[in-house]
Amino acid sequence: MDDTQGARRRASILATVVRDTPRDFWEAISARARQTYLDAFHQTQNETSLLNEQRLDSLYQSRHFRMEHLLHSVAEAHGLACSATLVVENNRRYVYASKGAVGLTQAYVPAIGEMPKPARYRERRSAINRIISEPELPFGLEAPELLEAKEFYGLIAHNPVGKRFTVEDQTLGMMQLCVPQEGCTSWAAQLTVHEIIAAYTADVRAERGPEWKRPIEEEKKAK
Repeated sequence: MDDTQGARRRASILATVVRDTPRDFWEAISARARQTYLDAFHQTQNETSLLNEQRLDSLYQSRHFRMEHLLHSVAEAHGLACSATLVVENNRRYVYASKGAVGLTQAYVPAIGEMPKPARYRERRSAINRIISEPELPFGLEAPELLEAKEFYGLIAHNPVGKRFTVEDQTLGMMQLCVPQEGCTSWAAQLTVHEIIAAYTADVRAERGPEWKRPIEEEKKAK
C-alpha cells in the first residue's frame, strides 16, 4: 500500500468512527482505563496467595477481565450495542461492542504497534465473521445491530508503560484503535484515542472509495 492510499484509508476509518460512535464513549474509556490499570495492579500486589514470580502473569489475566468489564459498561452507558456471550472461541468469551458501521473488541498488546497474540486474535476475528455470515444461527436475545456486517472491525489496543511489576511500569501507557489488514498480520490503521477525540471538533468527512471494502464482502468474493 502506498502512502497516499494508506492516508486515505486512515482518514476514512477516522471519519467513520466520528460519524457512528459518540465522543463520550472514547473520553470515558480513556479516562477509566487509567484507573482500571491501577486497580488491577494493586489487587495483584495485595494478593497473598501469589508468589512474587507469578504476579506479573496474574496481573495480565486480571487486567484483561477488568478491561473487558470496562468496555462492556462504557459501551452500554453510551449507547453502543454490546455482548459478552456472542463472540466465543476456545471457551474464552470476548466483549463485542458495535455502533453503526463499527465493531469493537479490546486487547492488551506487548507494545503499541504490535499485534496481540496471533492465534487468539485470528480466533476472535473469525468468530465475528462467522456471526455475520451465518445469521440463521440461534443467537437468542443478542442485539440485531451486533449481527450486521460492519465496514470494519477495530481493536481497542492498550499496554502499560513498562514491563516490570511496579506501579510506575504498570500504569496505562497508550490506548489506540487498531484496524487489521486482511489476514490479521499487520495493522491497516492505528488511531490514538486522543486523536479520535480531537477529530470530533474537526471537519472530518468520510471518504468512500475502493480502498476500503468490508471484510465480509472481500471474503465472499474470494470464495
